[in-house]
Parts: sequence; C-alpha cells; structure tokens
Amino acid sequence: MSKKTHTTLFGKLTDNTSSILRYSDEERTYEIFTPWKNGKSQFTLKRDVDTVPYDDLTAYATGVEGDTKHKSGLGRAAGLGILFGGAGAIVGAITGRREYERVQQITLALRTSSGDEYQIPIFYAMKGEKATSSSITTALEKLKQIAEKLEATGASLDENWTTKI
Repeated sequence: MSKKTHTTLFGKLTDNTSSILRYSDEERTYEIFTPWKNGKSQFTLKRDVDTVPYDDLTAYATGVEGDTKHKSGLGRAAGLGILFGGAGAIVGAITGRREYERVQQITLALRTSSGDEYQIPIFYAMKGEKATSSSITTALEKLKQIAEKLEATGASLDENWTTKI
C-alpha cells in the first residue's frame, strides 16, 4: 500500500513558518496547520494538523492590511541646499516629498461547513514593506494561486468576511 501525500500550497516548518496549507486531489482533502483557529491563537508546534475534506471547506476570505507612508523632502532639501543654496533647498523640498503604500500583512481565512475558521498569514512585517517590493508581489501571487485552488475545489470567496490576525 503506497503512502498518500499532500502537495504544499503554502508554508514549511523548516523556514520559520508557523502555518501550512497542503492538499491532496487523490484524497480530496486539505491539511491545515496554523496557530490561529476559531479566533484563538495557540502558539505551539505540538498542535495537530487538521484534515478537512474539499466538500467541507465552504468559504475563504483574503485580507491585505497596510497604510500610506509619507516621506518629507527635508533630507533632500538640506543636501541640495548645501550644494546650491536657497534655490537648491526649495527644489530639494519639492522633489523630495513622496508617498508610498506599505503592507503589514496579507492573510487568508478559511471556513468549514461545521463553522471552524482558520487564519493563515501569508505575509507579515511589523513595520510594513513597500507594496511594490518583490516579497509583496510574491505573497500576492501565492495568495492568487491558493484562491484558484480553493475555487476549483468548491470553496467560494466571501467578500463580506474580513480577516485580520
């Protein structure tokens, strides 16, 4: 008898990830390991992996948490002011002002027909990271792949459900 395996959609315990989402088309099940279940965090690697049949995973939600960072032009104004005087300071202040979006967390939430809810952090950075960074782009692409698999196995996006860890 051959051992059945699950394919990893997200996570590994070896890369300091505390959440794992795997699937098996053969068994038609997901394996879910995350400390965040039913609104409670349980930080332990001794927690069991939950096996959820495709038919029992009914809904999912995605969340992107972030803000806008404002950067003044004072540093650029001082530098150009030293080099070119008052006119350089004015140009530096005007051209140095910027805004950019930062992302602190990207989250996936799963709901089963029995009412269990799982929150899986796809990306987390306490101070945030620029929304255009390669790690954010990679995390969003991974979230898209997971959503496609969830849709293909019968789960639907619940746009009214918000998720945050």
